[in-house]
Amino acid sequence: MIFTQHPDQKFRWEWYGLQLLCLILPLNTFLTAPLSISVMLLFVAKHGFKYLRTPINWGWLGFALILGITTLTAEDVGTAVTGLVNFYPFLLLLAIATELIRTARQEAQILWLLTLSLIPLSLFGLVQIILNQPEWKLPRLFNSYEISLGMGYDYRITALFGHSNELALYTMLLLPVALHFALGKVKSYGGRLQLLAAIALGLGTIMQIFAQSRNTWGVGFIGLVVQGIYYQYWWLVGGLTVLTTGAVWYSSVFRIGRTSLEELIAANKLRLEIYEFCWRLIQQRPWQGWGLRSFLLLSDKFGFPYKFVVHEHSFFLAIALGAGIPALAVFLGVLGWLLIAARQSPSRELRPLTFISSLCLILFLLSGFYDTSHYEPRVFALFWLLASIVGSQVKIKP
Repeated sequence: MIFTQHPDQKFRWEWYGLQLLCLILPLNTFLTAPLSISVMLLFVAKHGFKYLRTPINWGWLGFALILGITTLTAEDVGTAVTGLVNFYPFLLLLAIATELIRTARQEAQILWLLTLSLIPLSLFGLVQIILNQPEWKLPRLFNSYEISLGMGYDYRITALFGHSNELALYTMLLLPVALHFALGKVKSYGGRLQLLAAIALGLGTIMQIFAQSRNTWGVGFIGLVVQGIYYQYWWLVGGLTVLTTGAVWYSSVFRIGRTSLEELIAANKLRLEIYEFCWRLIQQRPWQGWGLRSFLLLSDKFGFPYKFVVHEHSFFLAIALGAGIPALAVFLGVLGWLLIAARQSPSRELRPLTFISSLCLILFLLSGFYDTSHYEPRVFALFWLLASIVGSQVKIKP
């Protein structure tokens, strides 16, 4: 059976809903958003908020209050309110998922289903690569992205996402998890399930290659090296270093793909201009920010010359620009508290799963220095689901 039962039967249906969400997460927001809302509404309707009153959740509630208060002083309140949608539902999902996950078996199950979600996503990416008919489009579901059956103008694939960087980040965050299962590190998921994990790992790697995201290539390399050190697989660390160095040198010299030195310098130059523009605005309103999702409004108001730039290209600058430096400090503080508290778990069985989940969260933050993929709900939902794995270690009730 692909789904497992919850150890406490009063959470039975909420647990099934959460598992289904993890399995189908990357398919389409039109499917996953209503399912997420249904799980949250079912939990609150049955149990209220009494199970969610934990110290960590109080910290996240403080972050949510700061976002709400700064929205009232935003440059455009209506725009800032839409920005709250990028955070509020996910904070509730985090709190509920953390409460539902109570055992090592459940942690492994959530990570396993997220690993399986790579397979249908990657298979569709393969269809784009093989058919390569970009003029063929799938029917749009309401306001979802228009999905083609071919590669883009720059020979990058998007699979079921609206942008190659979103596909790249989603797969990159799950490659360490897939590798963990493929190497047989979770004993209860061996045999054929281990083979499935290896297939997911291979397919996800192909997606990384054809998504051509330099950001996730660099961050993913760091993740694999750290994972190799954790396993004490020194051959993996050395082999990755040699192969990656050789591949970057070869592709740069022969100008293959998006890795040539000239393209890298040009991209970084543009981003530096974006960051300088954002920092000037943050300095004007460091405490309350200008309102979430206000970059385009500010770009028009203050005459930023690159009209094709639609966001901050930095997760951290997006929060600081939108809600102020204190909001960013609280976000990082609570997340840091979560990661440190989870490391103190005495269970040997839980430590590897907690390490892998924590690594993925850190990789998301590293990628956030260079991009803002939290605007894609499926990617941000993945971040918070991984955070719930880590948070399930912190079960201290007041």
